[in-house]
Amino acid sequence: MRKLMPLTKRLVFLSLVFSTLLGFPDIDAAAADSILSDRVDAVSGDPTASSSGTKVRLGLLDFEFESSYLSRVEDIQATVLKHLQASTPGIVIEPRYYKTKDLAEAVRKGEVEFFLGSSGFFVEMHPYGVRDIGTIVSSSFPDPNQCVAGVIFVRNSRTDLQTIADLEHRTASATDPRNFMTYQIGMGEIAKAGYDPDSFFR
Repeated sequence: MRKLMPLTKRLVFLSLVFSTLLGFPDIDAAAADSILSDRVDAVSGDPTASSSGTKVRLGLLDFEFESSYLSRVEDIQATVLKHLQASTPGIVIEPRYYKTKDLAEAVRKGEVEFFLGSSGFFVEMHPYGVRDIGTIVSSSFPDPNQCVAGVIFVRNSRTDLQTIADLEHRTASATDPRNFMTYQIGMGEIAKAGYDPDSFFR
C-alpha cells in the first residue's frame, strides 16, 4: 500500500500549484476585478505594484446542512480556504458560496477563478474550459478513485423490486440532479444497463 502524504503537505502542494497558475499568461480574465486584472503585478515581485493585492474568487459549495458531511473538524473547504489565505501573501482569496447549480452558473460566466467541487461536478464543467489542479485526499478517504458511491434503495417489503429493470416507470426521489453521489451515479448505472435515464422513472 502506498504511503500517503500528510494532509498539511498536500495542502501546501495545492497552494503551490494554485500560486503557480497565477503566472500563466494564457488564461483569459473573466472580469477586470479578478485575478488577471492589472493588479496581478502585486504578486510578481514588482516593487511598484499595487499594494491592494490581487483578488482571487474561489467558488465553494454552500452545504444546506452541516450534518450532510463529516464533522466540521474535517471541513475540507474551510481547511483549504484558511491555508490558501495564510500562504499566499499579496493575494486576496475571496470565498464565494453557492448552491451546486449556482456554482455551475458562476463557472460558466467566469465569475470565479477557481472552485472546489466533486469529481462529477468537475467533469460536468469540463466543456467550459476548467482544468483540475489538485485532488484532496484524507485519512478517511485515502483513495480518490474509490471514495464515493451511491445507492438506490427500496422498501424491504417490495420484494418485487430486485433489479434495475424492476424500477422502470416507478417513482424515484433524490436530492438534486447535479448531485454526483445521490443522483448522477445512479443514473449512470441505469444508462450502463441500456436505459434512457431521462425517461426511466415515472
